[in-house]
Amino acid sequence: MSQQNIFLALGLPPVKAAILEFRSELIIALHHIMDHNKWSKPELANMLGTDITTISKVLNEGNDIVNIDQLMSWIGMLGVQVEPIFSPIGLYDMEGNPSQDETETPVLENVSVPWDLLVDED
Repeated sequence: MSQQNIFLALGLPPVKAAILEFRSELIIALHHIMDHNKWSKPELANMLGTDITTISKVLNEGNDIVNIDQLMSWIGMLGVQVEPIFSPIGLYDMEGNPSQDETETPVLENVSVPWDLLVDED
């Protein structure tokens, strides 16, 4: 993830900001893959088994009509592996309020989780 999270700067709760940043980085990756291979949007849509309207909305508007799982699947279909990076941000409730118990903050140092352990292959 980038050094400065624009979504945090906009005042969003840290958990929501992290999700939006990750989603944005996946969309940027799709742009880079498409540009690097000189694929058009119709070509990309065909390769990913979707329609041009969906691809255009995702790439042009960052539209949330597809979820993070779908973005990761698309990137994988294009031959690129997504490797998550885990960074501690502290504990928050569902409303984005910080945990009252600061001893609960997780400590992560160089955490690497094999992707196959995170994905259910059923």
